[in-house]
Amino acid sequence: MQKLKFLPLLLLFPLALLAQEKAKTETTQSSFGFTFAPEYNWARMGFNPYSVSTSIGLQVQGLFGFSASANYMYSINERLSLRTGLGFGIKRCVFETSGLSFEDQYDPVTQSFVGRGATMKDKYQFLELQLPTAIQIIHPNKRIYLDAGIEMAYIFKNSSQGTIEYKDGENEKLSIKQHNSSLNFAPTFGIGYRVFYQGSTTLSVQPTMKYYLVNYGTEKYQEAGLVNFSLAAVLYF
Repeated sequence: MQKLKFLPLLLLFPLALLAQEKAKTETTQSSFGFTFAPEYNWARMGFNPYSVSTSIGLQVQGLFGFSASANYMYSINERLSLRTGLGFGIKRCVFETSGLSFEDQYDPVTQSFVGRGATMKDKYQFLELQLPTAIQIIHPNKRIYLDAGIEMAYIFKNSSQGTIEYKDGENEKLSIKQHNSSLNFAPTFGIGYRVFYQGSTTLSVQPTMKYYLVNYGTEKYQEAGLVNFSLAAVLYF
């Protein structure tokens, strides 16, 4: 009879091992998902090509763009995950140079060319492919997490265009050629909050900052460092 008392414990032992193995499997799993991120693009100017003249000013106007990606995440354990994916993004901003003067208007009275005041607006728009690699550190409450890594970006289309706006009302369109390499790298840092999670299915909101290491410059603005702020909706299943 004494041996029979321990029989239920012996029967439960394999079940405990099975439960432990299942827990390990649940924390070491693959997830697939999607990200959609409206973003604000702004460029940091480290060099003003017109700084020799006090009458000429350069301003940067940020514009909204967006990124979207398909993601893959590998959960090492409940607190640590690795992610990668393939994304697409539109990066946009405007460089405005004021106080310009073009001596291209002929004055028949003085029989000489006189200057015309103008403002030049260069609107940058780049389409890029994105390949991110990041690590996620998850808080014990399973809702808050840190996301940090680096993203490789490849510009496959340059839709940038410049406009000279003369004070007499005339406008002139200009093409903008890309100066630097099409390949860029950007460290990323974000803090996410899981508004819903059940098993491997999670829905999160994630503010993220990204800074491009290779300047998004052209022949004119060679020191334009692009900074990106986004608020992403992230779904994994």
